[in-house]
Parts: sequence; structure tokens; C-alpha cells
Amino acid sequence: MIKYIILIMGCHISNIQQSRIEKTIEFINTKNLTTKNYIMFVSGNIKHNIINNNNNNNTNNNNNSNHNLNPNTEGNIIKNNLILNGINENNIIVDNEAKNSAENFVNLKKLLININFDNINNINNINNINNNFKLVISTSQFHFIRAEKIFKGIFYDYGYLGLALNTNNFFKTIIWNLSNVSCYYCARDELRHMKNIENDIKEALKK
Repeated sequence: MIKYIILIMGCHISNIQQSRIEKTIEFINTKNLTTKNYIMFVSGNIKHNIINNNNNNNTNNNNNSNHNLNPNTEGNIIKNNLILNGINENNIIVDNEAKNSAENFVNLKKLLININFDNINNINNINNINNNFKLVISTSQFHFIRAEKIFKGIFYDYGYLGLALNTNNFFKTIIWNLSNVSCYYCARDELRHMKNIENDIKEALKK
């Protein structure tokens, strides 16, 4: 029986993305989950090339020649990393389309509405899936305030769609699995992105 659906939100900064992966693996190990207990939804296109931040949070170097760039999508990089850490590939669903947090959540919502869980290997006899799972969102502490606002804006009608008995109660069940790794300019960028929340939600809901 599926107990958890785990969203890992991509990030173009490699060590922050890695910290979200590690936080997710820690969650799985702490809960002693097996392959039959969870599905992972890893989400992220190439918003920017993946930046190797080298854990240096004290300098703000915008010279791309000093960065290691990876042309893969955030979603594929997360998937490959999870497999290297022993996660079964059949438990991973990749979203390579989302280009921001709002699109991460829109595509997750589409997954929850449309997915046929019986077609996923190693996962059988799923009944009333939407009444039996908990949603885990792996992201960063600095991203939480904006992510939660966007999530509620995207899932505002979740109860009306028959996917939860009550939308507000559904929001209370969300497990925010937060990494505390940050970077020199992350807080600054979040303040800038906070101004675009309403527009990001509006545009994502059109997709």
C-alpha cells in the first residue's frame, strides 16, 4: 500500500539540489519505507544550467566560466542521483517540464489526478489511493514560505475535485521535508520571487 508520495523540487544550484535529495533519503530511511510504500515525483526542467556552487556561500560570483555546467534536466539529475543511492528506478516518476515552483506543483497535481498506479512496477492492489497517502514535499527551508503559498494557490480546489474530503484539511496533512542548506544569494532571490507568486500561479494554471 502506498503510504507516501514524495515530491523532490529541483534546483539549478547543485549543492542545494543535492541537499534536498539527501533529506529525502533520510526521510525514507527514518520511516523504514520499502519500494511498495512510496512513489517519488522528481520535478525540474533546465531553468538555468546546473551550477556547481562548491558549497561556497561567501562569494557572489556570476562568471559562468567558473561554474561546472550540466546540460541535463534537474529531474533527470535527481533521478540518477537517487538510483546511485539505491532507490529503485521503478519508484521514480520524472517531470522534465516544470520550469519553476508553480509548474512543479501543477504537474504534481496532474499526476495525482491522472496517474494509474496499477501500471507502476512493484506497486500493486492500490485502492482509493487519494484517501490513503501522505504527500511529502522535499525542498529548502529558505524556499518554504514561497513554496507553501504557491502550493495552496495551485491546489486551492483539491477538495472540490474529489481528491480529498476537505481542501484545508488536506493542506494540514502535507509533510514539508526541508533542507537547511542555503547559499549567499538564495534569500535575496526569494524576496524577488515572492513578488511574482500570483503571476506564477496564474500562468502555471493555464498549462
